[in-house]
Amino acid sequence: MKKYLLITFGILLFVTGVYASVWYESYQRSKTFFDQASQSFANGDYGRALKGGESFDENTQSYKFVGGYEQVVGIWTNRWAVPKPGIYREAEAKIHDILYEKLTADQGLVIFKKYLNLSNAHLPEILIQSGKLYKQKGEIEKAREIFQLAIEAFGMDENIKREAERQLHDL
Repeated sequence: MKKYLLITFGILLFVTGVYASVWYESYQRSKTFFDQASQSFANGDYGRALKGGESFDENTQSYKFVGGYEQVVGIWTNRWAVPKPGIYREAEAKIHDILYEKLTADQGLVIFKKYLNLSNAHLPEILIQSGKLYKQKGEIEKAREIFQLAIEAFGMDENIKREAERQLHDL
């Protein structure tokens, strides 16, 4: 009986050690991405802060990936990734800030076009928000085009489709 308890304890200790190691590596990677995204955010490069991207490194004469807030959130999205560090919630807050406070209508449209075939995360929200901003600026025809594009591009998402249709109705 004692032998089985020791074996069970040893297995639990091993699994806990492996999980702690993986968690720490995930934290380090997300911290790097968070810091890179924060630098992009501070520079006003909201697209890169949100989605990350390739950057040319003069020292190594090669391209390297610069992380965005989406990568931070993506690392911790799995329900088994616990405990979630504070930078997870900070990254979510920064994403919200970018989408609803920082992006102009034109910037949103540029980000949409740039990332459409690469990564669709947050693109529907960016498109809807861009349409709303064009509407606020009085550029009704441009807003109409944006809302129509949202329906065409993301019509399978009922929430996005419903919001775009509501916005079109209100024009």
